[in-house]
Amino acid sequence: MVEYFCQNFCKASADCEKKRDKLASDVFHGVTPFCDWFVFWFGILSPINNEWRRVIVIKFTISQVFRIHFLYKIPIFRHFQWIFWKIMYNPFFSLLSIFMQHRLIATSIPYMNAGPHMGHAMEFIIADILARYNRSSGNDTFFLTGADEHGSKIYNKAQELEKETLEMLDENVELFNTLHTALHTTPDEFIRTTDQVRHWPTAQAIWRKLETKGDIYKKKYSGLYCEGCEVFMPEKDLDSEGNCPIHHKKPLLLEEENYFFRLSKYEEQLKKIISNDTVKIVPEFRKNEILSFLSEGLNDVSFSRSADKMPWGIPVPGDETQVMYVWCDALTNYLSGIGYSFDQEKFNRYYPTYLHVIGKDISRFHAIIYMAMLLSADMETSKNILVHGFVTSA
Repeated sequence: MVEYFCQNFCKASADCEKKRDKLASDVFHGVTPFCDWFVFWFGILSPINNEWRRVIVIKFTISQVFRIHFLYKIPIFRHFQWIFWKIMYNPFFSLLSIFMQHRLIATSIPYMNAGPHMGHAMEFIIADILARYNRSSGNDTFFLTGADEHGSKIYNKAQELEKETLEMLDENVELFNTLHTALHTTPDEFIRTTDQVRHWPTAQAIWRKLETKGDIYKKKYSGLYCEGCEVFMPEKDLDSEGNCPIHHKKPLLLEEENYFFRLSKYEEQLKKIISNDTVKIVPEFRKNEILSFLSEGLNDVSFSRSADKMPWGIPVPGDETQVMYVWCDALTNYLSGIGYSFDQEKFNRYYPTYLHVIGKDISRFHAIIYMAMLLSADMETSKNILVHGFVTSA
């Protein structure tokens, strides 16, 4: 295929015939933005259904046109070059953003009670590989990561270290940024949930949306709470000794009056969008795990904590006695990280999330709770969720 295009473009001039091999070895520089534009307007390569091959061939084709014309001074599109320059430099003529695919690729946001470990590195590398691939394939790609910085575990850890909570968080965030530098990963944004300018307004806006929908209500609740997972756990999810299966500690018995989210309301919708791959979960057995969990029925989930028991968090709108629980606090980073409350143009450009890269321990939170939150807020759900395992040996 490459040889075919090279031969055809080289026929534009006898001089090009001698330089064909040189041209064929230098084809991918500066041509990414033209791929989808070229396909749309000229309708070439329509028989090629494989997207990857299509992009590669188009990149090669356009690169040859530019190199033969500008580098080798051969007038292949002398009468049309002004169109290309208009598209490249004049925003009024730019059609590129209309036909280019915009993709948000996001990792989970690590919990900042400690520094990074090997599992974090693995997740960052997976996401970075996919972000780089999409960029090289001609997609406008935004790679998002960040820091989950609220909760009782973080507050208690800072007290244990005899440090101010934000001081400890700043130190740990710096360790994660150092890791990104060492790994040569390329995130476009690192959103912190302590960011009161960008993140807090987003979390509170989503809370109000869900509340307006009638999906948030207040009630007294008693349950087993795992501080490590920061979730209330039903007894059936504990191991044979009554411990959290991940942290191997007994959960605390808590009784509080909190706000709840009507997760059960969205059970059937969640089954549908996951079954038909509207939200595609890979690998397949992880999808089956989620569907199996849904088949057991959903209960509403606690959505806030009492501020006197967990003082380190985002205040609930209209009720300063409560702070947001992890769901509306941390999961909304996928919205605040692309400008939900402060840059609508950027948000519209990259939303919805094209791909979440997450660990198996939080697959339910993303595939079920976060998707239900988006449904409640009348927002489009994410496209894909890639669930990876743990690093168990090294």
